[in-house]
Amino acid sequence: MYMIMVGFVAILSSIGAGQKLAELRIAIDSRRDLKAYFNEFDQDKDGALTEKEFAVLMGSLGVDVTYQELVACFNAVDKNDDELITFDEFTVWWTEWGKKHLHRGISDIIV
Repeated sequence: MYMIMVGFVAILSSIGAGQKLAELRIAIDSRRDLKAYFNEFDQDKDGALTEKEFAVLMGSLGVDVTYQELVACFNAVDKNDDELITFDEFTVWWTEWGKKHLHRGISDIIV
């Protein structure tokens, strides 16, 4: 029973993360904004966002997330699983997500 509940929570977090990433993608509407936001929230200027820096970025753009949603969003963007989001990973997410989803229309993305 415990494993079923864990699986259910993981599924709900994944669905919520998709919606939160949609909100974030819509909030960042140009490649110029993408670089500016990344640089602004890369607080230690190491060229990568930590989970905490990513959380601050999301919150500042009006995307409120639970901790589970934050982790799921972060992991979706951090493709090499090194617990950092590089600007390249951030750009790939922003570009690919837009290609896959924005053609559907905002009402299909955020319910």
